[in-house]
Amino acid sequence: MAKKRIKLDIGVSRGRSKADSEIAFLVEKYLERHQNALDEDGALDLEAILEWAGASGIYKPKPIDPKAQLRRRIRRHFGHRYRTTRSGRQIRALIAVPRETVTADGVKTTFRYFPTLETEAHIIEQGLRLRHSWTFRRVQQIENDRLGYNEDNIFGEKIEQLSFDYDAMLKRASMPTEYPKSAPEGIDDEDDRLDGEDDD
Repeated sequence: MAKKRIKLDIGVSRGRSKADSEIAFLVEKYLERHQNALDEDGALDLEAILEWAGASGIYKPKPIDPKAQLRRRIRRHFGHRYRTTRSGRQIRALIAVPRETVTADGVKTTFRYFPTLETEAHIIEQGLRLRHSWTFRRVQQIENDRLGYNEDNIFGEKIEQLSFDYDAMLKRASMPTEYPKSAPEGIDDEDDRLDGEDDD
């Protein structure tokens, strides 16, 4: 029996930038021209979209602004720098904190990067709280996606609720993964004997 073809619905973009609008237009044109846009395992075929965009000429990238490109690459690099504390903890070396800047085009929000251990707590906390709020919004969307799948998926299947108790997960993650080979001083064979086990 032939598999019933369904109209592919990949929703609408919430991106607000001009660049995102251009990509949304490209993707929607691809879907209009390709009834079966999924690859063999049922995923959206990104490589096919890339090939089509290049061959069709619909994608005409604008010349790259070297300074803007370098700015993005440096920001990404700053986010990947880590340092080790005295206790051996790996932390981000720089914390991104939003700041308003007056430009020729008006007031814009940009990020400043502060050395983590050499900056006052109230500044570092601003950056941490911002990332914390981003994490919560991701959690909200994950749960919303799960509920939506359970309500409307074509297979009538259900996904059980995921745990979002990150305090418990953090506690487990902080537990040691390696233990000393020998017992601490003061522990002898008597302490290891099973209850009710008699001497020979």
